[in-house]
Amino acid sequence: VKAQPHSVEIASFVRADRVPALADADVLCDALWHQPWALEARDKGTRFAGLVLNQRGFDRFARARLDTVCVAVSATEAFSQANAGMTFEKALASTVDLIRTGRDEGYTVRGYISMAFGCPFEGATDPKRVLACVSAMANGGCDVILPSDTIGIARPEQVVSLVGGLLEA
Repeated sequence: VKAQPHSVEIASFVRADRVPALADADVLCDALWHQPWALEARDKGTRFAGLVLNQRGFDRFARARLDTVCVAVSATEAFSQANAGMTFEKALASTVDLIRTGRDEGYTVRGYISMAFGCPFEGATDPKRVLACVSAMANGGCDVILPSDTIGIARPEQVVSLVGGLLEA
């Protein structure tokens, strides 16, 4: 595990019609580069990140001149269908494509695995499904992979078990 520089996740490049509160990501990022503190922070090594969920989001991210592309995939079928509108397998393949695109274009890539500990639709998440996400993301070139307790239900022993198992694998 290598140390990562300080980072700030600035925006999510998602569809405005689905998430109106995040519609101004492009404007926000443009304003960022007019702030002396942001330029100074970048000069000192701070990385500025943005979340993308598909190629359109990635294209917007690239125009925003950020440093770290963040991608996400759900570890459960039901949440993948509800959130991404596609099967787990298709969502994972799409996420790996985004990781490779980010790496090919010189970005640092951070991957989130949502529902890693449990899902509001399916209950407990199968650790093998989380491992499949970690393996695919790592093989795609992801720099940092974060299993996420998206809905806040993980128990300490569950975190120790899952993360320990992932590190062993």
